[in-house]
Amino acid sequence: MAGFRSLDDVVHCAFLSIDLAELSLRFNRPDEAVAILTDALPLIEALRFEGEALGALKLLQRAVAERELSLDLVEQIQTHARRLPGP
Repeated sequence: MAGFRSLDDVVHCAFLSIDLAELSLRFNRPDEAVAILTDALPLIEALRFEGEALGALKLLQRAVAERELSLDLVEQIQTHARRLPGP
C-alpha cells in the first residue's frame, strides 16, 4: 500500500482514525466523525487484500470492544461497515 511501510502502519492509522472520530462525537461534531470514518474505511478494507487475518468488520468490532466506543459511534461504524463488500 502506497505511503505505508508495513501492515502495522495501516492498522495503526485505522485505529487512530477511529479514535479521532470518537473525539469528534464527544465535541458534538457528528458530521466530522462520519467523514473521518468514511476516510478510514478504505484503509480497513485494504487490510483484507493484504492477507490480514482480520476482515474489515472484525477490525471494527475489535476497535469497538477495546475502546468501549459510544453507542452513536458504534451505530455509525455499523452503518458504514454494512456498505463494505463481503468476503
